Amino acid sequence: MELDILNHMLNNEALNAQISNRLYPSELPQTPILPAVTYNTISKPRPIMGNQFYRIQYDVYANTYAQAKQVAGLVEMAAMGSTVIDGLHTVYIDNHQDAYDSTKKRNHVIIDVIFYCLESTEFEQ
Repeated sequence: MELDILNHMLNNEALNAQISNRLYPSELPQTPILPAVTYNTISKPRPIMGNQFYRIQYDVYANTYAQAKQVAGLVEMAAMGSTVIDGLHTVYIDNHQDAYDSTKKRNHVIIDVIFYCLESTEFEQ
């Protein structure tokens, strides 16, 4: 399911128009082209009553505050649209936080998204 979510985000036309293929696992490259987005699976507890959820954090980086907010909005819209993925039934934005990295002089928006899906066959016995 995590790969399906990643592919959905990479193939979202509006988001891709802004970040191209700059959606990175965990951290940005050393000298990134901005805007760019990183993602981390924060939690993936064992399934409960046939449901599994994934909490994925997306970090948006940009040169300006306005650009960071614009791309963050596109990340949220892409995530909310991921319910077209087979087995994924609910998505919600759990947290949205603005930040600024004064050392690297870049704007940063942190978005936590929770994806609920039917229990994967990897857990079936």
